[in-house]
Amino acid sequence: MGLFSRLFGRRGAPATRLAPRSDPPELAAAIAALQAGDMPAVLRLAQPHLDAPAPAVRADAQRLCALAQSRLGAWPAAFGHWHALFELEPTAHNALQLATTSVMCGEIERGEQWFRQSGELNAASQDTNPVQAHISLLTALCNIGRHAEALPYLCWIRDVYRQLHITDDTFLHLRGVPFLSVFLENSWPVLHAALDAPAIGAWYGELIADLDEDGAQRTRHWLAAQTASVH
Repeated sequence: MGLFSRLFGRRGAPATRLAPRSDPPELAAAIAALQAGDMPAVLRLAQPHLDAPAPAVRADAQRLCALAQSRLGAWPAAFGHWHALFELEPTAHNALQLATTSVMCGEIERGEQWFRQSGELNAASQDTNPVQAHISLLTALCNIGRHAEALPYLCWIRDVYRQLHITDDTFLHLRGVPFLSVFLENSWPVLHAALDAPAIGAWYGELIADLDEDGAQRTRHWLAAQTASVH
């Protein structure tokens, strides 16, 4: 499981739900199987509806199959279902699913292209949180050991804290930003896999310089403790 996964999704692909509308009766059994964690049953029950006459049923059948294949770790199959769903529902959220699933397939460049498309769509729709989107792609990259490629996304998240300055937990939560302590805990292993010790210190130094007094002090103490623990 990836470094951010326990907080922000599973196995690289962010958690998702069926669209916020009434569930098609035809898929009730497949949805129940998903809720029960029986992924083979989800596939068996949803696949007959992939070519259903009603677009809403087709979309939810594709979504169910994509989720099931993702949770089974069958990433190429999952990508195919997410792609079919995107053709029916070209949303920023579905483009992000294609981005993270591409990465889990080892298709980094394709994943980054889908991530950019997700951002372009989201600029108009605002249907995803940009911070969570970056965490999702970062998680996928870390899950396959591509820490150097993950670093720009971690830097982007760090710069959100620098721009906000305020590190109060409630302030961050209301803006969909992880608590500073969570970010520090999860950033450390990524940086250790991608940078040497002086570069890590400089990386956090840039963060500290732009935080409020409380956040800067907490980060200094945390960094000192982490540095001491590796010696």
